[in-house]
Amino acid sequence: MLVSWFLKGGPVMWPLLVCSILGFALIVERLIFWSQQRRRSNPEELDRWLEHIRHGRLKEVLKVGKESRHPAIQTLYSALKHGERPLSDTLELAVDEADEQTRETLPGLDTVVTLAPLLGIFGTVTGIVKAFDLLGRASPTPQAVSVGIAEALITTEFGLAIAMPALVFYNLFLTLSDRFAFRLEKQSHEFEVLYAQARAKPTSSLEAPLETDA
Repeated sequence: MLVSWFLKGGPVMWPLLVCSILGFALIVERLIFWSQQRRRSNPEELDRWLEHIRHGRLKEVLKVGKESRHPAIQTLYSALKHGERPLSDTLELAVDEADEQTRETLPGLDTVVTLAPLLGIFGTVTGIVKAFDLLGRASPTPQAVSVGIAEALITTEFGLAIAMPALVFYNLFLTLSDRFAFRLEKQSHEFEVLYAQARAKPTSSLEAPLETDA
């Protein structure tokens, strides 16, 4: 039943099928990504790490930074690896890289959202053209004309069925990415302030910038 319905949609159904598979794969990939981000984002772990920086505990800063899987700690710690550049510059670069990672597959999903309904409309046009072509022939049968009409309606339906859920997930992932970038930006500013304050203390063991690979 499903196969016969698919075949009635004509040749445009095949690129639509590719869009549906691609969109589903991209949605699953982002769901897994954000699920992992959520599991690793322990606020208490980040607070403890910032406390080490606040009190100038170099060994703890390096140890936790290397071992932690917390997204914010990984990003902020990576900014300390560039000893020859100012911390503010490396923080900005690290935050941008982390933000880019959260949006990595969104252009592909956006393409699916845009392309699927366009392919559906294209299938509608080809179906209508086929129907009118049959009407122009001598003694067209209703069954023959209905083939073109069915192709037009099925491709439109399939294209919209792909685009609508893909659009919902695209906006969801974009919102999550924006929130992640906003929080990370605030955390990087807090980190920079705490780091500067810790360095200013006479008893601090922090060195600026940290040579983490040494």
